[in-house]
Amino acid sequence: MENKVFLFLKFSYDNLSNATMKCCFLYCCLYPEDYCIPKKRLMEYWFCEGLLNEFDRISEAQMQGNDIISSLLNACLLENCGVIGGENCVKMHDVIHDMALWITRKFEATESNFFVKADVKLFKEPDVKAWESGKRISLMKNKIAVLKETPKCPNLRTLFLSQNELQMISNGFFQFILH
Repeated sequence: MENKVFLFLKFSYDNLSNATMKCCFLYCCLYPEDYCIPKKRLMEYWFCEGLLNEFDRISEAQMQGNDIISSLLNACLLENCGVIGGENCVKMHDVIHDMALWITRKFEATESNFFVKADVKLFKEPDVKAWESGKRISLMKNKIAVLKETPKCPNLRTLFLSQNELQMISNGFFQFILH
């Protein structure tokens, strides 16, 4: 059943106009389901990660980012979430979020290498071996207090750890992350 629904919904993803838009859409699944994402911060992340590679200046990239967000809203792949803390926000509906994760596993697995365990009530870090091949990792909004392992993540570009209860990160945690 899940695959049939996702295949139907994937039509909207497949009809996005370019690879940049698809990458930006998939990036949104790093956030928890129904999480209100500040648009400005999202565009800054896209820019810093090189997803908005047409421009060298953030102001020009913001125009491209706004166009991408508008397209994703028009395709019903993102929803407006209102203004929170003075910032306009968007969110990904839980079904669309699940479909995006499904796409990262089934169709984009070799290129993107997403590891998303956001808002799944983790109390300890996942097995390091499970996320070492990750390029984009999200452990947001859990109850992780300690990161004691030393992951070897040579391809890591994104690491979301916010909204945890982190009290300690091992000295070697970032040792093998940057190449």
